[in-house]
Amino acid sequence: MDGDSVLNALALLAFVALGVVLFVVPERIYRLAVEQRRTGARALVRDYRVESADPRYAFDGRTAAIVAEIESSGGRRSADQFSVTTYATNEAGEYFMFISDGVNKPFFKHVEPRMARLVLKDKYREPHGG
Repeated sequence: MDGDSVLNALALLAFVALGVVLFVVPERIYRLAVEQRRTGARALVRDYRVESADPRYAFDGRTAAIVAEIESSGGRRSADQFSVTTYATNEAGEYFMFISDGVNKPFFKHVEPRMARLVLKDKYREPHGG
């Protein structure tokens, strides 16, 4: 190899390395961060408990059935904007919604059947009572 060929090879190698640093590494970091947040969101749902005298409104994440998980990144590829909206049913078949970033306390709400039907479509099942 002559001097120009060596320089061209080094320039190509530098260009490829730059591409890896600029595109591949950030994508890998993003995917790892999102997976950590996804895992965290699932753990927060699993660990969530609400006691109620009316079994329709009691919730135990250990026995709840996850019906759907909808992920959102807020239109940006940033793990800081990542959230998971989880729809789950309790033992009475009542629907509950969690919105979690996998880090902080989730937003938790009982979902009326008409709203659950609208959001979940074919996955919706009528509550069967307590």
